[in-house]
Order: sequence, then structure tokens, then C-alpha cells
Amino acid sequence: MLTSVPLGHHLHVGAHDLYPTLAKNVFAEFPEFFEEHLIDLISPQQIRGVLRKADAQQGELPDLQHLQTRQDCLRAVLSGHGLLCPPEKISSFQGLYGTLAASFGTLARIFSSTSMTIHVVITPQSTYAPVIDFAENFAGPEIWKKPELMSWQPVIRKIQKRFPSSPMVVWAIEDPVEQAADFLCGLTALPFDKAQRERIRQIATEDRFARSRTLPLDGEFEVLLETLYEDDLEAFETMPNVQLGTRGIS
Repeated sequence: MLTSVPLGHHLHVGAHDLYPTLAKNVFAEFPEFFEEHLIDLISPQQIRGVLRKADAQQGELPDLQHLQTRQDCLRAVLSGHGLLCPPEKISSFQGLYGTLAASFGTLARIFSSTSMTIHVVITPQSTYAPVIDFAENFAGPEIWKKPELMSWQPVIRKIQKRFPSSPMVVWAIEDPVEQAADFLCGLTALPFDKAQRERIRQIATEDRFARSRTLPLDGEFEVLLETLYEDDLEAFETMPNVQLGTRGIS
């Protein structure tokens, strides 16, 4: 449990197809538990509705209060999966999530005066399908010259630029099923008992995960990506206003 993370709004964003529906399914599984602890969930559909409204109002930002199902909640968890960019733009010559969606900037403006903690989910580049597909189908030898294009560090800095005063938790997800309960514990600041953790683990097995690529990957290139990932994690340990969530065992 991340006791140093304040109450308020907590936004989950990050790598596509990593925990896209986990929060929704776990909240549906234990509704009374979350209600008892005054934890509310705001779905991606609700967030996108607010963003569309903001666009329609041409810059006038909507009131956030109507988003929450209860106004006395201590913590509102926003499930913002897929908000960083469209799937086809995850990997490019601009880098991993090289260009964030304009709607993500709108979201940052909506929450500019709100206590917000950002939870970013990342995963090893050496098994992340968007990285491997880009290297094989588009980048070719260029990616060998600049493997840092696939670094997670610029992504985190871009998010920090849009939420400059918000603390950030980076979750290095290497085993999505086994790490699911720890991730939900950090996101909600609630301790789950043994039975709840096992149920969360079962729910995680049904979630949609990023396609893992371990096949036609050159051994030397794999080492480059593994080193890049370790460098990313080392950098996050000293990056201002960033802390690492629990990490799995590769």
C-alpha cells in the first residue's frame, strides 16, 4: 500500500492493453467494499464524454462534480486507459507515445486545480508488441542506431509537463496477473485480504493484455531493449515527483 500517495483523484493511464478493464471489473466485484471506504470509480467512457463536452464548448471546461456517483468520496479513481494516443501511434519515429493526444491535454486542463495523482503503467519493451512490430515492420536498422526511441522516460516527462504539480507512480508491470492486486492496492490505497487478492488475480486472467512478442526478435536487439528498460527504471528512481510501484520478477 502506497501510504505516501494523497487522497483525491487518481488517474490510471499507460501502455495500451495493460489493465484496460481491471479497475472496472474489480469495482463491480466488490461494490460494497469500495462504497464502505468511500472510493469511487470514473470510467473511460465517462472521461471521454467529459472531453467531448469540453471540445463542444470550445474551451469552456465542464464541472467535474457530476462525474462522481457520490460527492462524499475520499478518493476518485479515473480509469483513463487508451487516452494517451490512438493505438496506431504508440510506436513511431517520434518515439514511444511520441505525440500525446490533444484530448489528454484537455484532461490536464480540466484537472489543473484538482489534487491528482497519475498512475502510469509500463512494461518491458523487449516483449511489448507495439515496440517489436514497429522495429520489424517499419524502423529496421534505424532502431538499432537509436534504441532510445523506445524509452519510457520521454513519455513520463510529457505527462509531467501536462500535470506539473501532480505526483506520479510508475508501475513496471512484468507479470500482469501476479501484479494485479498490488496495482489495485496502490491505485485505491486499500489493503485487500487474501481472498480478495486471489479473486483479483482471477479477474486479471480475463483482462485483455498487450500481446507479448518473444519470437523473431534478434538476440542482440533483445539485450538492447532489456538494457533500455532497466535504464528507464533506474532513471525513475531519481526522477523528481516520481515513485515506482511494486515491480514483478522478470
